[in-house]
Amino acid sequence: LVSDGDYVDIGDIIAVVSNDELLEKIDDYRFELSSMEAGSEEYDKLRKKIDELVDNYVATTVIKSSSSGYIQSVKPCGSSINAGDTISSVMSSGGYNEVVAYVPITTKQFLPKRELKCPHPMTPGHGRNFPKYLKS
Repeated sequence: LVSDGDYVDIGDIIAVVSNDELLEKIDDYRFELSSMEAGSEEYDKLRKKIDELVDNYVATTVIKSSSSGYIQSVKPCGSSINAGDTISSVMSSGGYNEVVAYVPITTKQFLPKRELKCPHPMTPGHGRNFPKYLKS
């Protein structure tokens, strides 16, 4: 997503830690939704559930910069990570900051090449679109 020397602002996406189980669940619900009648109560409930799961995916897998500055180091795409590993270091005018991964043991601890394309699309608020698998 970012490379050494890139400038980031607070809130810019630095990495995405994939959650394949949640993506599969979203895909399964979307498949189920495709066989329902649009506008029905059941359709609307499932649509809302899908939206909540997508929001949950974004909230739990997207790693954002906590400071503005220049990237000093960053884990490469496809790198394995463990709890406490530094994903990226940012040098700002206020000093040196690190973004550290706190990954629960139950969470898949791998930045897959398949999901993490370099450069990776950013959130709509950053002027780019989410990957296809996150679109409704």
